[in-house]
Amino acid sequence: MRPWANQPEDALLPRQVGYATLASCMAAYEQWLGDQNADLAELLDTAMRELQSGFGGHEPVGGAAHARPDHARQAPRP
Repeated sequence: MRPWANQPEDALLPRQVGYATLASCMAAYEQWLGDQNADLAELLDTAMRELQSGFGGHEPVGGAAHARPDHARQAPRP
């Protein structure tokens, strides 16, 4: 069962899931529009698989240039 299944439809988690799904589909659609050789069904499938995995199968890009700024880092715990 989905963790949001018993929540009201206007709760935060169902909205997050809906918007993340919509954004992934839009990204796949825009990719398809820009590549005449692309297959929309494959792009949508890939987008949904990436979303489901939490985008976890990729190496970080950019190294230190993409690190969080000092003010965004958590303070050490006592």
